[in-house]
Amino acid sequence: MTLFRNIKIIDSQSPFNGQSKDILVENQIISRIEPADSIPVSPEMTVIDENGACISPGWMDMQVHLSDPGFEWKETMSQTAAAAAKGGFTALICYPETNPVPDNASIIKALYQQSKNQNTCFYFAGALTEHKDGKDLSQMYEMHTEKAIAFTDGLKYPQSAGLMLLIKQYISPFNALIIVNPYDKSLIGEAQINEGNTSLQLGMKGIPEIAETIALDKEWHLQQYSPVRTHIQPVTSPKALSSIREMKKKDHRISCGIPSYYLLLTDDCLLDFDTHFKVFPPLKSKAQVNQIIQAIAKKSIDVITSGHFPQGLEEKNCEFEVAEAGMLNLQTAIPVAWEALVESGAIQTEALIDMISHYPRKITGIQAVTISEGQPADFTVFSAETPWTFSEEMIPSTAKNSPFTGKQFSLKIIGTYPLNGKWQKN
Repeated sequence: MTLFRNIKIIDSQSPFNGQSKDILVENQIISRIEPADSIPVSPEMTVIDENGACISPGWMDMQVHLSDPGFEWKETMSQTAAAAAKGGFTALICYPETNPVPDNASIIKALYQQSKNQNTCFYFAGALTEHKDGKDLSQMYEMHTEKAIAFTDGLKYPQSAGLMLLIKQYISPFNALIIVNPYDKSLIGEAQINEGNTSLQLGMKGIPEIAETIALDKEWHLQQYSPVRTHIQPVTSPKALSSIREMKKKDHRISCGIPSYYLLLTDDCLLDFDTHFKVFPPLKSKAQVNQIIQAIAKKSIDVITSGHFPQGLEEKNCEFEVAEAGMLNLQTAIPVAWEALVESGAIQTEALIDMISHYPRKITGIQAVTISEGQPADFTVFSAETPWTFSEEMIPSTAKNSPFTGKQFSLKIIGTYPLNGKWQKN
């Protein structure tokens, strides 16, 4: 038994939202929710009693770039799980970035087998095309039967409209979810940063916003012709968000998400060519970031993710032009989002919890979790009253490519209680 003592519930779907209660978990089910300090403590109980602590449904990350198998020198699956727990995530959706690429049922099955003993729930997305080469369809139906949660080619978004239409028509009968990263590669070329003042200062070719909006226009025409569940992620262009807002008004099957670092970092961070800030899509200007935050306040974006992408020293400790894109963010994703969205006053705490708990599960069709009696225990416990500083020593991964080392945050994750797992204190 685990007793969460005098803890404030943050859950828009719970009748106890905003109230401080005692919560008793027995056999991984919420057996009792009583007034604060009213449930008697017994010797067999594990008691969680943290001053100023809040409890919410477990956080789910919809964009994790898994390195294991194939790239274990960056991060093993156990290290990913450890980083997730430290970041407050009880569940992860992993992109098909491993080697071999999960483009068939046997690999999806092997990944689930590999993850079953982790104290974090792993869900896996399969590739849209074989080897993610944008040519031939993968074994999507077979992967679906092995519980592939979605399908995506990640950063290798297929450029062929004909192929994407075929994919949509193929998956429509079994109602699968596609995750789309909309970019027209013909408008990118060799560019690696955002088009704007920073690219001008650095004398580098920039990626224009239309690279995202043109790809979205194509996606919308395909969606109208052959509608399927479509999640657009990451969306980093204000103009693209405006298009998606109109698309969502006409089609409830469309949703979108963004990694939290796009809400706090700007392309000014690249003025020193620090490769830790190199991501794709590239960081945007301060004006664009402000527009994105305004879009979140208007509920144009459904989910906040980590965009977690481990890279080794060789991939980052080199010239900017040849460095790989990506940053670690599982441990810092929600503290970053908290600073950018809640501390700034853009949204309320409940709205952020919806974006990292309820909406990801609704979009993917994963079992909903809420803090009510009789419900499965799936919690994240955190505090906004405990400032802390993130350091490299806290990173469990071999990869250390985080731009946030040395930064102080106000939101601290106390621990997690994942579905079918156990309480894990940080």
